[in-house]
Amino acid sequence: MHCLLRFVALSSLLLALSLRLSAQQPGEEDQPEQTPSTVAPTTLGNAKATEKAKESKEKEEEKPPVVTHHEIRSGGRVLKYTATVGLMPIKNADGDTEAHIFFMAYTLDNAPATARHPLTFCFNGGPGSSSVWLHMGAIGPRRVRLQSNGGMPRPPFELEDNQETWLDRTDLVFIDPVGTGYSRPAKKDLGKKF
Repeated sequence: MHCLLRFVALSSLLLALSLRLSAQQPGEEDQPEQTPSTVAPTTLGNAKATEKAKESKEKEEEKPPVVTHHEIRSGGRVLKYTATVGLMPIKNADGDTEAHIFFMAYTLDNAPATARHPLTFCFNGGPGSSSVWLHMGAIGPRRVRLQSNGGMPRPPFELEDNQETWLDRTDLVFIDPVGTGYSRPAKKDLGKKF
């Protein structure tokens, strides 16, 4: 684990350095960096305003998760559960947000204290298949109602309690990898990193 953390930190540092170098114009590398004492007052003021706008945008994007409570009938019993939905910021070594990962978690309420209730991470999306089929077709607590032959019905589409949900055996966390579903890089050029 320690090696993995060091690798991630080193990768972030190398990425930041390569982005900085690629943004430089020819001949810029020989120029000394400007310090606040050598920057014109209007430039310093604009830099502070830009930094404040960036912080404001990050705070706006980093809202707390939304938590709701539900129940379904599955396998002849009632399952009460909590749904938690949010965006988790992914930050680099400097503390800058590089992406937001969308997640949706389902936790069984009042799971038996004597039994261990495991946790399963499900990675959604990807080329060739929508995340709806893993999440709302296979193992989530609710699923898309299909025709008896498995085909899609005509609109309006409906949801139904999933009789095959895994929630009675494990808590579920659905994750959209960056670039799928609602997970996005903070800047378009960071998409390649993920």
